[in-house]
Amino acid sequence: MKIHKKRLVFFYFSLLLIVFIGGCIKPLQVFPQSITKDDVTINVEIIRDFKWYSLAKDIIVLNLEVINNSNEGVWIYPLSKSVLIDYTGRQYVPIREFYYQSSNAPKVSFEFSFSSNEPPSFSISLSSDSSTEKEIMELIRTYELLKFKDGKVFPGARVSGILAFYAPYYRYPLRFIIPEVFWEKSFRKYDFEFIIGR
Repeated sequence: MKIHKKRLVFFYFSLLLIVFIGGCIKPLQVFPQSITKDDVTINVEIIRDFKWYSLAKDIIVLNLEVINNSNEGVWIYPLSKSVLIDYTGRQYVPIREFYYQSSNAPKVSFEFSFSSNEPPSFSISLSSDSSTEKEIMELIRTYELLKFKDGKVFPGARVSGILAFYAPYYRYPLRFIIPEVFWEKSFRKYDFEFIIGR
């Protein structure tokens, strides 16, 4: 009887500890989720899809939406100019393209947007499981279709897309900066900055 009570007490405290720890570990959030400057609103949210973790656990995927309620066109370049800056000052830029090489050891490579002539690339080896390869190929196609396209957002238009960052060893909080958003008639230029943290 005493052993049964001890097990119940142990189970009860274990459950309390799990609930407490689970409550302390908050999911990643974007602060603020929306910023408006001169009638242009940019919304940012984190996409939590386990499929991205099949590529690499250090990939952060953001959904970006730009709403232009002004009476002039706005030029925005998140894919080529935006940056994530972590707590230590390390900078990460969006993945421009995925390259998939199918061989005995399949690899996925990410090409980054740097100002140098030869951008560095990162590649990871994948399992040779054909179902995993199909899922990853589908994910890459999805990214190519849905990634944010740099350029002009016309008056009254709403544009959205996703950005993926490969950010190994990052430390929270992260600053997500979209620099030099440009109003074409009034020649105004603003940076939009968001904080990503727990």
